[in-house]
Amino acid sequence: MIAAGVPFGPLFQRLKAGESVTLDDGRTIHGKDFIAPATPGKKIAIFGDTAPCESALEMARDVDVMVHEATLEAAMAEKANSRGHSSTEQTAQLARAANAKRLIVTHVSSRYDAEGCRRLLAECRNHFPACELAEDFCHLHAGITFCPLVPITLLSRLRFTTLRAPWITSRKRSTTGQT
Repeated sequence: MIAAGVPFGPLFQRLKAGESVTLDDGRTIHGKDFIAPATPGKKIAIFGDTAPCESALEMARDVDVMVHEATLEAAMAEKANSRGHSSTEQTAQLARAANAKRLIVTHVSSRYDAEGCRRLLAECRNHFPACELAEDFCHLHAGITFCPLVPITLLSRLRFTTLRAPWITSRKRSTTGQT
């Protein structure tokens, strides 16, 4: 609209509402020529240090992506909960109960090596198959068509971007420290 010479203010607002307006130079500009059809947004629920709680279910209901910590394995749920964390099983069960489409598991205890992390992921997938384990510098692509690439650093080392691409990709840190 700016390129067409529409000044900010009431005319601009009317065009955004889909109306037609006449400019000072006599040209008629139609709002429908500038407004794209509405596209459904993406819903993402992000939980940090979170022991199981009732409000989490409502917050995550029907999300496209749920990002949730699973600090310890299912057998250590009591220990996880006593420290304000969730177990793999609790996290996956929440994703299932909330009808989330995807689950990204974060904040796994450093006690787990690569094999331990694979075991934790398997525990989650037993209850919620659409589950991935976040890795350092992994990217989640939300598939939003009309937005430019806007990286926003969220949580510890998990970056979300708005590109049309596969759900998860992983990039290793370069020697310059940039991804």
